[in-house]
Amino acid sequence: MHHKGIERRAYFRINDVIGLSYSVVEGDEDLPRDHASGTQIQLLGLLGKIDNDINEATNVLWRESANAARAIGLLNRKISLIATHLLREDGDMTTTYNEMTASISGCGMAFHSEEPVQVESRLRMAAILKPSNIELRFTARVVACERVSEIPSTNYLMRISIDETCEEAREQLIQHVVQRQFDDRQPSDMAVESSD
Repeated sequence: MHHKGIERRAYFRINDVIGLSYSVVEGDEDLPRDHASGTQIQLLGLLGKIDNDINEATNVLWRESANAARAIGLLNRKISLIATHLLREDGDMTTTYNEMTASISGCGMAFHSEEPVQVESRLRMAAILKPSNIELRFTARVVACERVSEIPSTNYLMRISIDETCEEAREQLIQHVVQRQFDDRQPSDMAVESSD
C-alpha cells in the first residue's frame, strides 16, 4: 500500500515547459523498447553513468566555486546535446510538438490533455526539453487521467509512467531535472555569496 508513495519520492519533480507529442498504441501494434540500437543503448547507459558522476562532482564543487560548477554543468549539457544528435536514428518522421507545462521526473510526467485516455493505455511519446532542444522518444503507460475542468473547455490531467526499458529517456530526464534545479538555485545562492 505504501509502495506507491515511496516510488513517487524516488525522483525529484519539477514543473517545466516542454514540447510534447503522444499517440495511443493500439492493442497488437509493435511497441519498441527504445529509439536506439542495442549498441546505442549500451553507450547511452555508459554516458548516463558518467553524467551521474559529473553531477555528483559538480554538486561538491559548487560549495567551493559556484562559477566553476556552473561552467562544468553547461559543458556537460553541451556534450549531452551533441551526443543526442549524433546517436539519433536517421529517417525518423518529423513530429509536431505542442508546447505545454508538464510536471517531470525521471520516471514519469503529468500534463494536461483535451481528450481522456484510458488508464493502463500504452503511449508512444516524443518530447523536446528546453532550452537544450534535446529530443526524447519513449513509451509509457497511463497511470491516471482525471477531468479537471469543463469551462472554457474540457481538460484532463494525464499522469504517465515511463517504461523501465526506456533507459535513455529516463537518464536524460533525470539529468534535465537536476540541471534545472541547479539553474533555479544558482542566482539566489550567488546573491548570498556576494553579500558576504
